[in-house]
Amino acid sequence: MVLIDPMNYIVWVGNFIFNVTKFLFLNIDVWINVWASFLTLGIGAALFILLKRRKLLQFFGLDKQNKLSILLSTLYIPSNTAITHSGSIISYQGPVIPEYEHQVIPIFSELFSLITTGDSLIKTIIGKILLGDVDIDYLNTPKSHTNISFHNFICVGGPSANSVTYYYMNQNQTWLGFNNTNAAIEIRRGRFKGKTLATPNLQDDYGILEKIIDKKNNSCVFIAAGCNYGATKASAYYLAHNWKNLQKEFDNNEFTLCLKVPQYFIDPNGYLHPTVIFKRKR
Repeated sequence: MVLIDPMNYIVWVGNFIFNVTKFLFLNIDVWINVWASFLTLGIGAALFILLKRRKLLQFFGLDKQNKLSILLSTLYIPSNTAITHSGSIISYQGPVIPEYEHQVIPIFSELFSLITTGDSLIKTIIGKILLGDVDIDYLNTPKSHTNISFHNFICVGGPSANSVTYYYMNQNQTWLGFNNTNAAIEIRRGRFKGKTLATPNLQDDYGILEKIIDKKNNSCVFIAAGCNYGATKASAYYLAHNWKNLQKEFDNNEFTLCLKVPQYFIDPNGYLHPTVIFKRKR
């Protein structure tokens, strides 16, 4: 065993502290610049987050009301008609959400990740400090439009299965809508009212993306709906990934888009690359 002289150890520690202190003192300007750079970067990042937060809140109406619901279509299963993965029939009856609409939840969850709270205590605290008390939730629509609790909405799905989409289209608040068989998109307002704008075929599907300012309820409503499920998903995806461009083009005003995508059975990823075939600022 090697014994260390305590005095030598004390001298070594003293020399080490002295040399470190000397280095820091002689290079104090360098360290000041380093910490100043970190501080500048931190302030810049905070300002960027706050600016993005402000634009996001304004675009989705959260500066007027602090609640936004992503509303998914609701289908109702009669008793003894639900089929399990094994092929057996069970007695379940009640509301269900279409699987393809359920897939849009991660799309919007990523978009609103900056202002959602609940994943962790730290995220909750940061969200509250930077963004305030904002409530984002994912709900199936009520069975009747008479049971709507009005606030900011993103309505996913057409009027046949989404009662809130039905309400706004039936109230003539959308520029575009669907024909009686939900087989084509038609113009609902203006001098071309009643004209068919797009009809799906074996290759192409079409969807509607609209922003409505509901002045009566002081809220913003987005409609993302397609003739078939590929276009519905495309409309939701386009809103989530292009909101900044839409805000740049339309500010925070109302707008209407019609999107074209390949049919889902031809290209399951076609929703990622929709083509805008019609747009209108309202």
